[in-house]
Amino acid sequence: MATDPLANTNDRWFSDILAQRAAAHPAKDALVVVGTDGVEKLRLNYGELHAQVDRFAAGLVQRGLVGQRALMLFEPGVGFVVAFMACLRAGVIALPCHLAKPGRSTWDRLVSIVRDSDAACILTEEASVPKLSSWFANSLELSSLPMLSPGDLDASPRGIDWQRPPADAPAFLQYTSGSTGIPKGTVVSFGNLIANATVIGPYCGFRFDAIIVCWLPPYHDLGLIGNILQSLLDGALCVLLPPVSLIQNPRRWLETITRYRATISMAPNFAYELCVRRIPPEKRDGLDLSSWTSAVNAAEPIRASTITSFVEAYRDHGFRAETFRSVYGLAEATLMVSVGDLGYPTQILSVDAGAMDSGRIVPASGPGSRSIASSGKIRFPQRVSIVNPSSHQPCAQGVIGEIWVSGPCVAQGYWRRPEVSAQTFGAYLADGQGPFLRTGDLGIVINDELYITGRIKEVMIIRGRNIYPQDIEATVQQSHDALKPAGGAVFSMDDKDGEAIVVVQEIERSWLATADREELVARIRDAVFQEHELAVMEVVLTKPETVPKTSAGKIQRVLCRDLYRRGELEQAIQGRSTKTAPMTVRPLHITDNRLQAHISADRGNTIPALIAGWAASCGLQPPPAGRTFAEAGYDSFSAVELTHFLETELGLELDQTLLWTYPTVEALSRHLTTLLEQRTRTKATAASVQGEAIAEAANW
Repeated sequence: MATDPLANTNDRWFSDILAQRAAAHPAKDALVVVGTDGVEKLRLNYGELHAQVDRFAAGLVQRGLVGQRALMLFEPGVGFVVAFMACLRAGVIALPCHLAKPGRSTWDRLVSIVRDSDAACILTEEASVPKLSSWFANSLELSSLPMLSPGDLDASPRGIDWQRPPADAPAFLQYTSGSTGIPKGTVVSFGNLIANATVIGPYCGFRFDAIIVCWLPPYHDLGLIGNILQSLLDGALCVLLPPVSLIQNPRRWLETITRYRATISMAPNFAYELCVRRIPPEKRDGLDLSSWTSAVNAAEPIRASTITSFVEAYRDHGFRAETFRSVYGLAEATLMVSVGDLGYPTQILSVDAGAMDSGRIVPASGPGSRSIASSGKIRFPQRVSIVNPSSHQPCAQGVIGEIWVSGPCVAQGYWRRPEVSAQTFGAYLADGQGPFLRTGDLGIVINDELYITGRIKEVMIIRGRNIYPQDIEATVQQSHDALKPAGGAVFSMDDKDGEAIVVVQEIERSWLATADREELVARIRDAVFQEHELAVMEVVLTKPETVPKTSAGKIQRVLCRDLYRRGELEQAIQGRSTKTAPMTVRPLHITDNRLQAHISADRGNTIPALIAGWAASCGLQPPPAGRTFAEAGYDSFSAVELTHFLETELGLELDQTLLWTYPTVEALSRHLTTLLEQRTRTKATAASVQGEAIAEAANW
């Protein structure tokens, strides 16, 4: 085992950790970037990474951005890491955000963040500047911000007096969607980061010789704090995969762990489920997961069935039950609150399902029982109380309550939101103990293990994303005049592939006799896909005054879900997608050397045939003529999978926003045919130029 030269120092701080690492071991590898094809693209050691960060940070200082907020819009990769670490170094408060597809919801979110944070600039890579400039042209708030790339900020760090920020200084703002759809910036301080590192590091297996494989988005707290920052703090090697690679080919994740002999890799529950469903036994040959000692399962509800099935599927490939590391956490607590013990399997309880739904944990087995997985043990310096959310009294043994957290890992609050911060971060027990962070999550502690049982705040977690029902309800009700404002409820239900979305929506009384119900269902699905990249499992259209509300007019989503489950909603029409999420996809290979000739001869049919063939292999249907992919039940997963398939079959490099830009088979076919024709002309021109060059050379 290699010895960390900084092991005996307590003087590690995220603003200058790279300077310390570069001085102690400049030649040790820090970051490796692997492409979606599995090929290594880039490798940086600690000396090289530090040099890039300091030059970027010097540019930020020279631009007078110290103490300002900077909106970060980077593709996942080294550019993001350099920019983020430069912000920490220079004392610029970073706002890491998703460089998303173009569209109203994306702009609205970014504009809200800019307004809330009073951002001073946009940081991005040079290659993204033309695209972002075009996207933001019609937004005054976004187009007016200086857009700075590394070339604009390349400056000499010589002579700069780097200042280590105090513990309570904001390191960055982690923006969440918020229950009102308005993003809230969780203020994560430098002290918060160091305190949480004492949980992440030792309990997740980080050390100097650790190798981490990460495909998680870097703007997400688990990817950023749990992988990138912790790796750099401990001097480990972090191997970065594009997030889209998991969706395109989940085997790529496990192949990368095998190739680099990774010891740590983290993912939400759905990713492990994907590897069971999408990688059949015959496709697992060559995988060796024996080096993997910490498989962190976090960022969404942990399913006992997923843990069991993954262990069973990969036991013969070196994966051990004790490798799973179940975790509970949230951005407001910096990241991790509880973590499982290294070297021990995740604890799974069998309990009475009815008792659990009524708020109690009663051991049971057989019919009527339910298996729940532990999220690990509460780790110092965190403190957790299970509290009755109404009385603020600690719950009795065996009674489920709200999870309240306190300690130095709890963030300072929401940026410039004192009232909301007081409600969330300033809770006190009935006896005056506090303050606590109210998580809104329900759970219980049994034998020192924390079990998550539900959520008060009605947030849905779909494949690791926090989805607020209010946001989707607003999108639904704006999609057609026949849909009654404030007359709908959105909730999630357990589906075999995870949580799936159900929309219950009232129709305006004046439209009941004339509305085209098939069109309404299609409009709803399309709107939710376009705005939120999600598929709707089921749409229930009801008569007015059907969706339950409180006396104050608030939607009772939990009650509505119970009525739906019992089949007691009065339905005007019900619509179901063929498939919510194509998690059982088997790759379809139609590669043919004559493909180009087919396309040239029959442009109108070949590409639609490819799409239809792929859809059939996934259990989906291609959209009928004039209908969008969203209306046929496609979501962000299937959109990325289809794009990747077309890239492979046609030999084209395609943007991942393809199905949003060309939402019908007809539009997509025309676009792809144009790209193929352009490629043919380019090759012909290149061949002609090459022939001329050869002829000229012969004359010499």
